Amino acid sequence: MALIHYKSPELNHSNGYNGYKTFSELVNSLFNNNNHDCRTCRPAANIYESSTGYRIELAIPGLEKNQVKISIDNDLLVLKHESSREKKSNNVYTRHEFSYVDFERSFIIPENVDSEKISANYHNGLLIVKLPLKEDQVKKGPKEIDIK
Repeated sequence: MALIHYKSPELNHSNGYNGYKTFSELVNSLFNNNNHDCRTCRPAANIYESSTGYRIELAIPGLEKNQVKISIDNDLLVLKHESSREKKSNNVYTRHEFSYVDFERSFIIPENVDSEKISANYHNGLLIVKLPLKEDQVKKGPKEIDIK
């Protein structure tokens, strides 16, 4: 018996299917270049680990440092932005590609982090949060012992 690869008719671009479920979706896509739902937007984050602690970098260009709130609730680090710009505008746009959306990111703080010494800096659209290890948790390099 020979196996034949099945091609679904709705996935066949030769019959005019373009990936949109309705004509409205197609029309809206012409005026909206966002290929994602901005209600679920989250800023990109990098997390680094070193011998002295952790570093979280969050890409949030276009914001001022006073527009971001950082809090600690038990063992949860919360980074939050609530847009102060008007949600609705009377402007009539011919194209509106960027928006200012609220976001909230949370990270579990490891037990070996000294939460009293967590610090943050914001520069050129990059928020850097440093989570230092507790003194007894800092990894020390090799130590040479003198023989007496």
